Amino acid sequence: NTIVYAALTSTGRMTLVPDMIGFGTSEEIFHPYYLEEPSANAVVDMIHAAMKFAAQEQYALNGKLMLAGYSQGGYMTLAAHQAIEAK
Repeated sequence: NTIVYAALTSTGRMTLVPDMIGFGTSEEIFHPYYLEEPSANAVVDMIHAAMKFAAQEQYALNGKLMLAGYSQGGYMTLAAHQAIEAK
């Protein structure tokens, strides 16, 4: 997976890989498998943080957003897409 992220980033895209609750540094917290709201929030919150970071660093974004995921990431992608469209 790291090679895919590096390849996307090398083309000038800002690439984000959200850390779900229960993975990474929060291993002691139960992971909410296939729950729509926490799945969407992990992605949407990271997008907001990245946009804020880009503004602070004066990194120009083109306004386009591409979402992708596989397996559980596919579910998270769909949940995030639905949340973004709803708001």
